[in-house]
This record gives sequence, structure tokens and C-alpha cells, in this order.
Amino acid sequence: PLFNLLLLFLIIMSGIEESSSSSCSSSLNAFWQKASQVVQTGDFDTYASMYHPDAVLVCTSRQEEDAATTTSTSSQDGKTKPISRALSGWKAGFDATAAGRQRVTLSFRFSQRLHGPTTAHETGIFCYT
Repeated sequence: PLFNLLLLFLIIMSGIEESSSSSCSSSLNAFWQKASQVVQTGDFDTYASMYHPDAVLVCTSRQEEDAATTTSTSSQDGKTKPISRALSGWKAGFDATAAGRQRVTLSFRFSQRLHGPTTAHETGIFCYT
């Protein structure tokens, strides 16, 4: 599935009003925990609603598709796309999960987490199996 990529995230989030870094970290941790739960249940609408409309997905690998297989290849320059476009590509996987045709797990690991009172930038990967 399209989720089987190592990804670098640029998440632009608004609405985090906490003034301390630990409060911001707690809010972001809650976001990612909820994201994992809704992906595992196939709740596409809730997952899509969790992102700011202007969020951008930054990929460090490129997916090449042909009729028979899907493979990931490394890309020096990577690519970006609006989260809305990424979500539309992931919808079929959510539908299959919700219908019980597949079971999935989702976990996140971050290598860099930069937080301000109203914005965040997180770099990391997610593992979708």
C-alpha cells in the first residue's frame, strides 16, 4: 500500500495554544496516538479531519508504479504534495480496513520535533503494516 514509505513530515498545525513546550509535546503526542487509532479502524473521515487544510506531506522516497507491482525508490530531492492529495491516494486502504479486508498497524518515530506556541515542525517516519 501507499503507506509503506519512509516519510519526512512537514506538518503545519494551528490551534495549539499552549505556551510551554511540554504542553505542546503532549498535544502532538495525543494527535499521533489518535491518528494511529483511526488508521487501525479505517476511519478515513476522522483521519482526514485531523490535518490542517494547508498541511504538506514531504516524502524522502519516491513511489514508482506499474501494472504488476509497486516499488519504492530513493530520491535525492524527494517531493512534496498537499495532504489532501495524499489522503485521496490513501482512501482505498482506509476503506479496505474499515470493511475488515485488511488489518493494519501504524507507529511513528520522530528524529526532530520543533515546537512553538502555535506551530510545529516534525521530522520522522511512520511504519504502516
